[in-house]
Amino acid sequence: MLLGMSASDPKRTFLGYAVKLGQHVPPLGNRMPQAVIHISLGPGNDATAMETFNKEWQLVEDWMERWRDRGSLFPDNPQGCLCCHAYWEVEASQTALDELPARMLQPGSW
Repeated sequence: MLLGMSASDPKRTFLGYAVKLGQHVPPLGNRMPQAVIHISLGPGNDATAMETFNKEWQLVEDWMERWRDRGSLFPDNPQGCLCCHAYWEVEASQTALDELPARMLQPGSW
């Protein structure tokens, strides 16, 4: 189903997820796999750990941008403290989830 939204309000939420004007949202009975994408600063709290954290964050943002208009659902913002821990609860095709490193994914159900 396509969400009917006006051009003056190009983004709304559907089941708590941000959706864009005209974005396809799967019917409730036909939902995609749910997962939690998780990144954390890890041990050390040094410049190398921070660089890895920032690269992983950018990887997730690039991934969401690539898959957002293909029926996937993502929150507007990540959860967690965001300084050393962030996670996103997402619904996406298995093909999309397979693009992410396995260490960043956990099964989800909400």
